[in-house]
Amino acid sequence: MSYLGNDPLSAPTNSVVKTATKNLADASTTQSITGVGFTPSSVDIIGGIHANSVCGSHGMSDGVNTYSFRNTSTTQNQFLSGLIAYLSTAAGAAQQATITLTADGCDLAWTKVGAPTGTANLMLRFHR
Repeated sequence: MSYLGNDPLSAPTNSVVKTATKNLADASTTQSITGVGFTPSSVDIIGGIHANSVCGSHGMSDGVNTYSFRNTSTTQNQFLSGLIAYLSTAAGAAQQATITLTADGCDLAWTKVGAPTGTANLMLRFHR
């Protein structure tokens, strides 16, 4: 079997998976996800929060546009208008991040609203 005409064991890597966490109680900050090994053209993100129930969603971004599917629960994460938003059970509390693709991964510029709690878990798949 060939991969784009090459030996699959020596074929270039076209996607890389990275994982990250975000403590929702942390202050606003930028989180860099690096080590991809190439400049990505897009990223798929799967995220979840474990509180009283497990909630999750997934989305994709080219660094400008973000497309998503999300669950509908009190504690949820969602991908809307170019950002990721983790909503806490406290009314109006959230961490949200804009996504910027970089030369070796992406930056998530987090903004804290209110006093959210919990830990968000992210899995990011970067595409060449």
